[in-house]
Amino acid sequence: MLAQSGQTSRKIRIVSFDPDIGQQLSRLCAQQRFDVCTINAEEESGEAAGHPRADLVVVCCAMANSRVLNLCRQLRAEDADSRTSLVVVSADGHENNMIAALEAGADDYVTTPFSERELLARINSLLRRCGPPDDGSILRFADIELDKAAVRVSRGETAIHLGPTEYRLLRHFLEHPHWVLSRDKLCRAIRDDEREVDLRSVDVHILRLRKALNGGGLTNHIHTIRSLGYCLGDIA
Repeated sequence: MLAQSGQTSRKIRIVSFDPDIGQQLSRLCAQQRFDVCTINAEEESGEAAGHPRADLVVVCCAMANSRVLNLCRQLRAEDADSRTSLVVVSADGHENNMIAALEAGADDYVTTPFSERELLARINSLLRRCGPPDDGSILRFADIELDKAAVRVSRGETAIHLGPTEYRLLRHFLEHPHWVLSRDKLCRAIRDDEREVDLRSVDVHILRLRKALNGGGLTNHIHTIRSLGYCLGDIA
């Protein structure tokens, strides 16, 4: 085995446009005792970029077409600090498509058929570069980061100070990126044992959260979905 015991908690997400390659990669990573999540991109194309952060994302496909390139850009945009490594594994060995995938955000490009030992060596090399395993205490979206252990929020290099309700609200958004969340769901997510939160006040807390996050004209990532609620990022 090439994976070391210290890597057993490494999270690898496989986004499969090609079931055959996806199954092979899933088996290979599971043998290395990685924490593997496999997504069928044909069935969940809109949700492929909205899953919890992984240490490494592998996009496998027959061809590096526009859908694959767009997904690479979306995955990279959501991980603005580049802590997640991204690999494309494809049967398409055309030089122009390889370059396009790398320019779209991929860290490596592997063509099939591939040597399993070589692929694992590349995966382990990328995992070493991305730092220690994520213990799940950090939630991120674009340049927004919430540290659950330290109860700290930042945007880029700037610390963001939130009230308790706005903090719980942001945490719920970060745990459900690209989901349309109704006011009722948000109300239930942010209420505590000491105080009830009614539906009308959700809009007030959203306003306060946006004001805290978007100071200085920064991009607003919390969108109002008319008649439905709110969504962090684009709708899945």
